[in-house]
Amino acid sequence: MRRVSVKRSRIFQEPLQYNCKSLGTGVTNTKKDHRFSTIINRDLVDAILENKCEEFNPDSQSILKAKKECKAMKTKMEEDRKFHLLNTSSASLRRQIALLSEKGASSWLSTLPLKNCGHNHLRGTLFNLLDVVCKDVVKEPQLLPVTNEHLPRGTTLKQDARLDISCRGFYSALDKTFIDVRVLHPNSQSNLEKPLISMYRCHEEEKKTKYLQSLIQVEKANFSPFIMSTTGGIAPEATVFLKKLAQKLSAKLNQSYPNIMGYLRRKLRFGLLKTTLMAVRGFRKTRNVKISELDLNLIDFYIILTLFN
Repeated sequence: MRRVSVKRSRIFQEPLQYNCKSLGTGVTNTKKDHRFSTIINRDLVDAILENKCEEFNPDSQSILKAKKECKAMKTKMEEDRKFHLLNTSSASLRRQIALLSEKGASSWLSTLPLKNCGHNHLRGTLFNLLDVVCKDVVKEPQLLPVTNEHLPRGTTLKQDARLDISCRGFYSALDKTFIDVRVLHPNSQSNLEKPLISMYRCHEEEKKTKYLQSLIQVEKANFSPFIMSTTGGIAPEATVFLKKLAQKLSAKLNQSYPNIMGYLRRKLRFGLLKTTLMAVRGFRKTRNVKISELDLNLIDFYIILTLFN
């Protein structure tokens, strides 16, 4: 059995928002929780120690203030530990921590697995979600041929060029939007030396160089490159796209925006996991469950049983 170093074991103990493999330790968590509980329930502790027999009436304002203090202390402790880990780690390990710390990258870890799960591509996941709020949603639409348009260098001129998804009514009522999905590996040789934000921007610009002007001049349409990394990170333009999708789903289904956003993050991460592991594990089909069939305001996302489409 492989032995885990002290450094990596400390990384595994960090909370989910700081890394992707949080395990925690019972001793450390118990001591910390006991300390915070004592601070929050100080009035009750004092009443017990003074053996007060009359009815105890807690001061809600002081309890609320104590909770805020404990939350601030906990955040400060976690940030200090992360700062220490980053400063004492190698460059490659710091990059791994940064990748695993991206917002939403570890959201799939807080969801219980299904007994039966089917395969679904990341593109298929986006297609099903867009089909709820948009019209004329098409997989792999063929682009109109380029004729006499003056397009910049680098634009794709292939007559049979296709993108992943097209739809109408995403940004405005009658507009057409094309989406092209890419999953990149942040530790490949071409990406390894780039800062994360530069890495995502580079891939977004590559997609826009190939398709944006053609879509604007020929198709009269919008273009949204949807870039994700194999570690679960999402590029800036894809983040904006996802927020817009969450707003439309929230309005369409009359469900809260935070719940919808949490669902989308988990849904896409599981789609990403199955996309990247498909060649190793294979797949089997199961019944699709549409988001419109769920009441996300009434269920706990830690026990969602419909993340596998």
